Amino acid sequence: MRRLTPKLIIAVLAIGGGFWVAQTVAPLLTEPQPARPTTAAAPSATVTNASVPSVGPSGDQLVQEVINRSLERRPNIAAKVRQIVRVDDERLSGQGTYWQQGVGNLRRTRWELETMVGADLAYVTQVYDGEYVWTDRKLPGTRKVTRVHLEGVRRALVGQEPAGQGGVLPSFSDAAARGGLSQLLASLARCYTFSAPQAMQMGEQTMLAVLGTWRPEQLEKEWAGLSTKPPDEWPAHLPHHVLLYIDSSELFPYLIEYRAGADAGLVSEPNGVFATRNPLALFEFHDVQFFGATMPASLFQYTPPDPSYTDVTGRVIEELRAAATPAAQMTQRDGTLRQ
Repeated sequence: MRRLTPKLIIAVLAIGGGFWVAQTVAPLLTEPQPARPTTAAAPSATVTNASVPSVGPSGDQLVQEVINRSLERRPNIAAKVRQIVRVDDERLSGQGTYWQQGVGNLRRTRWELETMVGADLAYVTQVYDGEYVWTDRKLPGTRKVTRVHLEGVRRALVGQEPAGQGGVLPSFSDAAARGGLSQLLASLARCYTFSAPQAMQMGEQTMLAVLGTWRPEQLEKEWAGLSTKPPDEWPAHLPHHVLLYIDSSELFPYLIEYRAGADAGLVSEPNGVFATRNPLALFEFHDVQFFGATMPASLFQYTPPDPSYTDVTGRVIEELRAAATPAAQMTQRDGTLRQ
């Protein structure tokens, strides 16, 4: 069995909903190392017409619309997922499924992702059952189950005091802690500022492509002093920026691509909105279905394998409190809600 290095642990954890979800349960364990470009096959998405001018709302507003109008208001979503995670010269590929049912207090989600690490299967299952967000991570040689009590998060963060006074968030939304795609997009909105959308053609779909670059205050929290370093000194396992493809009519995020420091130049290049041949991580949704039929209740039920799970509700509360002041500043600046 291959030895799991800290970087590999973080990368495999990232399979469960993106780098930001991974970082809620695993601190960064390595020192900065230069990112090293490698050669790999191109992702399955083929996009053309990259020169189409920017359209519609700002990128930040578009991402917020994805959360508020598409993900939060759709009663049922089912999709399959293709994924790539790169660790140094190794490329891990896998697949998964995503289910979402109900709106408001009836919301339930289930996200299953798996990949092979050498000869061993690694998987992440995340279930929101209406009360708890359960995350079950199985790595070679180890398994960890965590839970977040959403009502506990609500009680701690919903209030009338200004953000930063008493620790409450008057604009708190369940999307920030409830798991699923809404939480992933909300965390991206908190960490990144997004470029103006560009219309792209992917098969028969028209996509709006946006590039997200770190908000300075969030990057400083993630890695102090990194903003002053050149791209070749960027930590190999930390995303430099992110690319989203959002369907122009459905407002669904079909592709989320994290890029390394070696790809820093793509942020300012005209073709930077093309998917790269060797991303740091890639999540591509396909066979996406929106429908009204009720899903089996068992999909959104979870029972831990033993009583040794870890409750991380307090940790999530503290992370959201820490983001309260930057979130309030962003709301004042562009008039959109940041979770």
